[in-house]
Amino acid sequence: MSVSVDKDLLQMTAKELLAFIKSVKERMVKEGQIRRRTELPSIADEEKPYDLPQNWEWVRLGDVGQIVGGGTPKTNIEDYWQTGEGGIPWLTPADLTDYKDTYISSGRRSITESGLRNSSTQLLPKGSVLFSSRAPIGYVAIASTNLCTNQGFKSVVPYCKETNKYLYWCLKYKAKEINENASGTTFKEVSGSDMEAQIIPLPPLAEQQRIVKILDQLSDIKSSLVEESNESLRIISEYRSIILQDGIQGKLLPQIESDEPTSVLWEKCIEQKDSIVNKKARNIEELPQITDDEHPYKLPSGWSFLRLGEVVNFIGGQQPEKSTFRYEEAEGYIRLIQIRDYKSDSFKTFVPIEKARKFCTKDDVMIGRYGPPIFQILRGLEGAYNVALIKAEPRYSILSKEYLYFLLKNRVLLELLESLSQRTAGQDGIDMKTLKSFVVGIPPVAEQERIVSKLVDIMEILDSIESELLKSKETAEKLYESLLRETFNPLDKV
Repeated sequence: MSVSVDKDLLQMTAKELLAFIKSVKERMVKEGQIRRRTELPSIADEEKPYDLPQNWEWVRLGDVGQIVGGGTPKTNIEDYWQTGEGGIPWLTPADLTDYKDTYISSGRRSITESGLRNSSTQLLPKGSVLFSSRAPIGYVAIASTNLCTNQGFKSVVPYCKETNKYLYWCLKYKAKEINENASGTTFKEVSGSDMEAQIIPLPPLAEQQRIVKILDQLSDIKSSLVEESNESLRIISEYRSIILQDGIQGKLLPQIESDEPTSVLWEKCIEQKDSIVNKKARNIEELPQITDDEHPYKLPSGWSFLRLGEVVNFIGGQQPEKSTFRYEEAEGYIRLIQIRDYKSDSFKTFVPIEKARKFCTKDDVMIGRYGPPIFQILRGLEGAYNVALIKAEPRYSILSKEYLYFLLKNRVLLELLESLSQRTAGQDGIDMKTLKSFVVGIPPVAEQERIVSKLVDIMEILDSIESELLKSKETAEKLYESLLRETFNPLDKV
């Protein structure tokens, strides 16, 4: 969004620009547009992070713009809120969640003139720099029209409108620091006085425009790279799902006639319950016979349709008392595995071995019972597992753990369970009856091994491509952050 700039302003040094801004501010006070405020403290030498180039100046944010908060009209008074089109745009920080554009003209809701007059919200002029000051701190955008915000903003109305894009980029850089220095009990918040006191470098306006042009270009390049990476990652995710579905429906590899059919081995499993696993499985829940109309796809040669509950034992976890938890390894303690541990080791928890009842090994197939997202299929950790996890254990030698891992990643099963998920203490939970009754095709054991081998090879290739795309995306983000640091704090090399 380009703006025409007075040529005289472009020829000013930062000191002269500040004098001009001060004269604008004085005029606005005299005209009653703003109230006269106490002079902000001068900037001491020790507050200046580095030496500025010639003709630049250190300033406080309140020296170059009015800091304006917001408010919320009473929600129970209908006259304050605009229904349908029209009204005054009214924004909350939620309206900037995942918002990528520089400029914004509206949010989810609008208020009426009456709502504006009868609340603490204020009308921000076009060109104001919006800055979310709580929940969360640090969203930045420029108003492309007159609008209002709720109390979750401390926005900047520049005294010299031509500086707004530079101030936007300043606040994009300063957001992290402002958030780190914020205070609050229930949640962190930035006050108006905190925003006024922020120290920023002010270059001449011509230099501001050059900086803005470079940062805009870099932002566009970064956004393009990130969008391309995200699209490629989406395609890989979709391809991964398609390949997996092909694998568990017998479409990935040809069937081999000499493989012992699943039906033959299934009869043997029913007759011969001689393994430890089978002894545990003797009290199997009776499940209804599978009818022809339940067949989800054309069955490949040698395969059999069975219900998951017939071939898999689902073993729920156990929750030791929180008073027994410790967060460092110790003799006589075992790791308590939780869903989050499969993504990060940052929250390791340990419990006394004698208090643990349910255990898993690294090759066990585990299911995230609650969500969102529900029905995460996990493996790779060893210890005792809590109530949010279920161990999926093959009942018989008819099914390998490796094949079961891929079998449970069935997209159709996930979508079904998501649609039937039950709310438990604010979390989505798995409908166990549906899970056990779900009909799956079981290939001959030899074919299971071939399918697993092929899927592992394909997934490794996809993982490698995905890793490179994520690195490319991360590099674009780092270059962007690096140039921001170099622009606004050349001594910050972190």
